[in-house]
Amino acid sequence: MTEKRITQKDLAQHLGVNRSTITRALKNDPQISPVMRQKVKRLAKKLGYHLDPNLSQLMAQIQTKDPSKQIRTLAVWNPMEHPISESDTRLNYDFREVFAGAKEQALTLGYQLEEFWQGTYTPKRLASILRHRNAQGLLMLPSYKTYEFDCNLQRLSVVSLDYFTTHAFPVHRILHDTQYALEFTLHKAHELGFKNPALICPATPSKPTAEIIRGTFESIYTHYNSLTRNQKFPYFIVDPDDSRQIKRMVRSIEKIRPDHIITYHCHTLEKMFDNQLPENTPVFDFSLKEPQDKGPGIRPPSRAIGACAIRKIISMIHTGERGIPEFPETTYIRGTWETP
Repeated sequence: MTEKRITQKDLAQHLGVNRSTITRALKNDPQISPVMRQKVKRLAKKLGYHLDPNLSQLMAQIQTKDPSKQIRTLAVWNPMEHPISESDTRLNYDFREVFAGAKEQALTLGYQLEEFWQGTYTPKRLASILRHRNAQGLLMLPSYKTYEFDCNLQRLSVVSLDYFTTHAFPVHRILHDTQYALEFTLHKAHELGFKNPALICPATPSKPTAEIIRGTFESIYTHYNSLTRNQKFPYFIVDPDDSRQIKRMVRSIEKIRPDHIITYHCHTLEKMFDNQLPENTPVFDFSLKEPQDKGPGIRPPSRAIGACAIRKIISMIHTGERGIPEFPETTYIRGTWETP
């Protein structure tokens, strides 16, 4: 004999509330008090209640009588001052790849994307527009810096591609596996017989990003070379627009004479060296973002990241997951190794 399936009606009877209160609490509706939302979730977990995503989607379609609201739209928040299509900068090429992957996946699953950018829209205005258009999902593109995002996320299923949203608004994230990229790049260099690298991090798009990369690389390098904590490897975090920093780095590289250089954004590195990289010193790039970058190095899975984010958002919509999650998840996607 199969066990009786727990329903929202059962939860409502246990707590002595209306079924609509249970439904809204499970969707993190801000009009339901945090205390009641926690009560409902604890009881649902205790009794083994599970939302039926197919039933949820069907009920949403039945309850939506306005045909205009049946157009399923997902919003894309671009924290830059202009839309993705209007920029040809290095950074925005990666944005366009992510957006292209997201758009293709959304269309495949019956959704359309609408981009909003910081130069024209404020987060508060964005929230108002999304309510008016009945948009349920929001994809946040990376900002590469901390910033204020004063937007009520309680009604939205949100996924971020940003390294810097963890503390400000801890939502689910999809990221390039930079640690794997660094480790695999160093492994390939060792495999080819190179033992003494110098890590050069252009302080773009941000110095905090470069510091994270430096710390990650140092731990991996120490593992590969069995170094003690007192031993150091040469690394440089350099502002590409600071000529004095660049000159000091070039002099240090000429003095240290590493047998290979590991970096990201190799075009920026070439400009810093005035296209005169040290002779017979190969460069490994763990972030080959431009089409003309031919390696050796790791190609970030930009389109796959965008597509994965859309699948995550739509899954959250179907299961009724809204707002800030209790336990934010981060999914890392590995890039691919390329050689010239």
